[in-house]
Amino acid sequence: MEPKARNRIETIFGIALIGLSLLVVGYLTWQAGNSLQKMGEPKTVKITVAPPTPSTLKMGNAYERAQAAVWQEAPDAQLVSATAQWQGATEKEILAGAANWVFTFYSPKEGQIIVVHVSPERARVVHRTQMQVPPAQLAAGRWQEGPKDALLIFMAHGGRAFMEAHPEAVIDLHFGDYEGRGPAWDILASDTASREIVTVVIDTETMRIQTHSP
Repeated sequence: MEPKARNRIETIFGIALIGLSLLVVGYLTWQAGNSLQKMGEPKTVKITVAPPTPSTLKMGNAYERAQAAVWQEAPDAQLVSATAQWQGATEKEILAGAANWVFTFYSPKEGQIIVVHVSPERARVVHRTQMQVPPAQLAAGRWQEGPKDALLIFMAHGGRAFMEAHPEAVIDLHFGDYEGRGPAWDILASDTASREIVTVVIDTETMRIQTHSP
């Protein structure tokens, strides 16, 4: 091969090698830069937090859950009464709702009293009793608005003062037929140590006080 031709081929190969080297260096530089860019980008981490279980229940919500539970076993069951209890609670806590509710239903078909316990976690039937004489069953009415107004009346008529004097007082709320005179809110505050009590019974429709003691 002539010297000129050999020199030309060597020159071409040299240029090709230089070009290839530049391509490799460029690619590696781009790859490193891209990796650094990705490393520098903020990462978004999704954390799903389950909503907290409420510690108290309004009567209306608790009643709906109790009704759904009892109707699975006795679709004809009707409400007879509802109860709730607090101990050492503030007025604000009592007005917010109760941690547990107990609803009593009656099934004419089965002739049974059916008791349903409702907590923030679940509602379940806990007791059944055969009845010879049907109890008074409650029709829809103002009671479905809940006991807040009745509790405020109770507070204004000795309940608030009693709770201030006895911080660990037990407050019992009972809703149902009152001595055959129709549905009423029967609210009792008691102190175990002194055995003192305050009780107020309020008509659910008129919101008038039926009984007040002492």
